[in-house]
Amino acid sequence: MAYINQHFTEDITIDRLAEISGFSRNYFITLFKKTTGSSPYEHIQVLRISKAKVLLENTQLSIAEIAAECGYEKSNSFSSVFKKKTGSVPTDYRKMVKEAKELQTGNAEAP
Repeated sequence: MAYINQHFTEDITIDRLAEISGFSRNYFITLFKKTTGSSPYEHIQVLRISKAKVLLENTQLSIAEIAAECGYEKSNSFSSVFKKKTGSVPTDYRKMVKEAKELQTGNAEAP
């Protein structure tokens, strides 16, 4: 788990994780899922999407730059996973967060 948490933005394979743990691939997946309630791949996606949310909320990086920062080679793959996990595409999420912040601070423009 510590390795995943430190390297989730890298290209991590299940085979590499199994090798690090000293277990067979199948046993590693079974044990991980039994321990955490999710597969290693799902856990990595959660970490990546969490980081992406922070970057979308707090930076002006492009979607492609955020995708790369979060371990996705292609921004369209990132956008697809992001939408599947959050219900919105990254650009809409960023806009929604910006509007919510403006409403909180009273800086929203009148319609």
